[in-house]
Amino acid sequence: MRVRYLKAVLRQEVAYFDLHVTSTSEVITSVSNDSLVIQDCLSEKVKKKLITCPFLIKAIAILI
Repeated sequence: MRVRYLKAVLRQEVAYFDLHVTSTSEVITSVSNDSLVIQDCLSEKVKKKLITCPFLIKAIAILI
């Protein structure tokens, strides 16, 4: 996931980096922080789905 995000960042035009980024370390920090936020969000959604799935199965079994 980090590699794909970094590729997307690097596909930006040079003008983007002139306006928004002042150093290479800022790009690296941004990629790391953003990928951690995305990873946390995805893991939270998967956890919620795994918790609610058994309840859904039980509800369907009760209705049948």
